[in-house]
Amino acid sequence: MQFQIPQFIETEDKIFGPLSVKQFLYVAGATLLVIFLYFLFATWLWVVVAILIETTTLTFNLAKINGRPMRIITASAFSYVWNPRVYTYQPTTAALVAHTTTPTAQPTIKTNRAHPSVGLRSLLDKLITTKQAIPNREKPLPEVLKATSRESVEERYELIKKITGDEEVARRVDYR
Repeated sequence: MQFQIPQFIETEDKIFGPLSVKQFLYVAGATLLVIFLYFLFATWLWVVVAILIETTTLTFNLAKINGRPMRIITASAFSYVWNPRVYTYQPTTAALVAHTTTPTAQPTIKTNRAHPSVGLRSLLDKLITTKQAIPNREKPLPEVLKATSRESVEERYELIKKITGDEEVARRVDYR
């Protein structure tokens, strides 16, 4: 026995000319909205709003980027912007420990000695780059904290490998 296998099952059926049922309902809804707005706005304003609404509706229904409808791409863009992205540290294998990296050092700012704000600039440089306490400004770190901060520097950032093969440095969040 032979069976006919349907092809192109991902495409929607075109019922109303070149439009599928969903596309037709979107265009019909936008047209009804434009007709309703005709009674609310002045003629010149209604023409501008009608062109804007119908153009947007046709763009969302007919335009495709990489085979995906524009309404899906727009929804994905909004969800990317508004949904939070949080990386939490979950130790599972020893392979992740092998990729542990240290944070890179920030470049120091070179100061110009002839500039009138040399004192402020050097103070800013010291505040940004030094590990030593500035006299009469801050208290030095206790020895207990110095030892733990040196040991935990390597554990703060990790190289995360995504499914796509991309690698990204993510900050370690450890909830113990």
